[in-house]
Amino acid sequence: MRLSISDLRVVIDGAEILRGVDLDVAPGEWVTVIGPNGAGKSTLLRAVGGSLPRSGAVLLGGTDIASLARRQRAQLVATVPQHPVVPPGMRVVDYVLLGRTPYIAPLGRESHEDLRIVQERLRALDLEGFAGRELETLSGGERQRAFLARALAQSAPILLLDEPTSALDIGHQQEVLELIDDLRREHKLTVLATMHDLSLAGEFADRLVLLASGAVVASGPPPEVLTEELLSLHYRARVRVIAGDFGPVVVPVRA
Repeated sequence: MRLSISDLRVVIDGAEILRGVDLDVAPGEWVTVIGPNGAGKSTLLRAVGGSLPRSGAVLLGGTDIASLARRQRAQLVATVPQHPVVPPGMRVVDYVLLGRTPYIAPLGRESHEDLRIVQERLRALDLEGFAGRELETLSGGERQRAFLARALAQSAPILLLDEPTSALDIGHQQEVLELIDDLRREHKLTVLATMHDLSLAGEFADRLVLLASGAVVASGPPPEVLTEELLSLHYRARVRVIAGDFGPVVVPVRA
């Protein structure tokens, strides 16, 4: 499903956080938004997901998200926020099952298909052994996988990921990103993500969007966006960009 954003603006407490953002993500494409702290990356995802007031248009397959009921929106867009709420006392399996809520009638019960999808997501994210554990007892990386499992259980065609690997070690970073990529290709998911790790962002995304001070300052394939000139200018960092087998590798350089 195509995601089209036009002239997106967000004002919070009188401050303009996003300034006329235009972005188009084709069906099945993976676009990752990068940028320095405070650039507006998380705000962009929240506005696209419908959880922030905004002006401008956010179209899902040609339909403005503002015109959709909450249940309809949840069937089209699944989100992994940067800091998800962890319900006290909730088991992992029950938390992942919440992803099936948009498909369960009010006062209804989950179906065998709902349970099958939940088990499939738990298995794919190496969480079967944690299914009966309470979320609060998991490590940061284990919880991050549970958050992703819940989002994937929604079976939505558009996936919004805000720093999906921030709490993961390098092994689970690779596993999670490769899983997302496999599911994207298998189910033609449209993925819009934010990431701080520039090398990982360039390795997995089809296209990068560089956001600075609430505006898009560069967009294109990773080699066109991950340049020493652009990163030095907008991150105020000294870096070396090295051509790698799977994309540019960004290396900080000491003074």
